[in-house]
Amino acid sequence: MSLDKATIDKLAEHLENAELNCVEVTKITDDYPDITWEECEDVQWEIRRRKEARGTKIVGMKMGLTSAAKMRQMGVDKPCYGFLADYFSVPDGGEIKVSELIHPKVEAEVAFVTKKELSGPSCHIADVLAATDFVVPVAAKRATPTISRGFVVKPAIRFNSNGLINP
Repeated sequence: MSLDKATIDKLAEHLENAELNCVEVTKITDDYPDITWEECEDVQWEIRRRKEARGTKIVGMKMGLTSAAKMRQMGVDKPCYGFLADYFSVPDGGEIKVSELIHPKVEAEVAFVTKKELSGPSCHIADVLAATDFVVPVAAKRATPTISRGFVVKPAIRFNSNGLINP
């Protein structure tokens, strides 16, 4: 498939509006069954661009479908990744308003907090370990239907033995 820029923009607006207005939508692969992985990423990056244009800060990245079993289950051949925005976090002692989520779920996750940026195809495990400042447990809240088979993740509720803490 070859989606033009106008269609990418329209899909990004549609998905972001669903998130912001807490409205369930069908998967866009229902209407665009031949959409490519790269086009899905283009939609995601357009959503990110829109958020940053409004002043949203990107505070991290999120990996998904990282196990071979989950990739097989979902019918994909590589993990997916997305961004974490500042407004995704919940402060220490804060409450998660279920009414503001679509199909709310919580997952236990592991977050790597890095002290320097990682990028490029030559980035390997030794680079990740050298860049890692610390690792913390995270409870990720999943909220909004996404481009294909899963959810856009709105995580970054970090916690410790004393309760929830802001990332």
